[in-house]
Amino acid sequence: MNLTIEKVASVSSLEAAWSRVKKKGSAGGVDGVTVASFEKDAQENIRQLSGDMLSGRYVPEPLQHIQKDKQGKNEKRGLGLPSIKDKIVQTSLSFLFVEFYDSGFSNCSYAYRPGKGTIKAIGRVRDFLNRKNYWISAIDIDNFFDTINHQKCLDIISEKVADTGIIRLVKLYLSSGILKYNRWEDTYDDIPQGGVLSPILSNLYLNEFDRFLHDRKVNFVRYADDIVMLSQTRDHLLKDSGQSAQSAIGKKRQEYARKIASETELVKHKEDNIRIYLLCKDCIKKTEVIGGDPQGFKNSPLLYV
Repeated sequence: MNLTIEKVASVSSLEAAWSRVKKKGSAGGVDGVTVASFEKDAQENIRQLSGDMLSGRYVPEPLQHIQKDKQGKNEKRGLGLPSIKDKIVQTSLSFLFVEFYDSGFSNCSYAYRPGKGTIKAIGRVRDFLNRKNYWISAIDIDNFFDTINHQKCLDIISEKVADTGIIRLVKLYLSSGILKYNRWEDTYDDIPQGGVLSPILSNLYLNEFDRFLHDRKVNFVRYADDIVMLSQTRDHLLKDSGQSAQSAIGKKRQEYARKIASETELVKHKEDNIRIYLLCKDCIKKTEVIGGDPQGFKNSPLLYV
């Protein structure tokens, strides 16, 4: 399969993307166009959008900054909302990106992927535990979406995508800027959460990290920038798995110039109560396993939603 701007800009692909945006009832962006107003002349709007993309006239609007409460926390998360037309284009591109890239992603990566999700991530952790990997640790990448290096992201895409129109389109999104409190700000090293394309780009960005851990036989489950590592022994977890993860993170720190947080050490012996913090934003924050013998793990309410 070849990724081309012609496929992304085709009327059929844009119409499918528009159906997805309309079904979700997406909010509009800085241009004030809503789903309802776009729908009044949807066919003509899509034809014009397709023509602008193919002619090189298309330029995305700046993102609209909003604040949204973080689930379970007394904090807010900044989101960048694209305009309706930009959501349509991003959705069309994301359809093709997922079809093109998803089969090459790690089977231990569970965020933002068809057929995956939080429940299956929890099930994978359960499977590792049932295979006597009772030693558990977790790391997270601090401010991950805010510190993604644009050029590295474009380089990753360019390794398999030759079409300059696709590369230009992604570059336009990464550099479109964001409107905060009626003031435009540049976006240098981040992929704003709220964009349709952000999830697939984040998985592309961390796929090399996943391969690094697989090559070193590390048992892990990753949900976006949250990683849980599991091992049968404390030494293997802290010395082998932990060092492999830290080595990979250290490499990315130098290569991508981003800040990493790994302050969470979650290792307890199987004879103790084991607390598992699955740091996924959309799933449980903490569960407890009561009891210590291996059989107890199989019958306990180990992980649940």
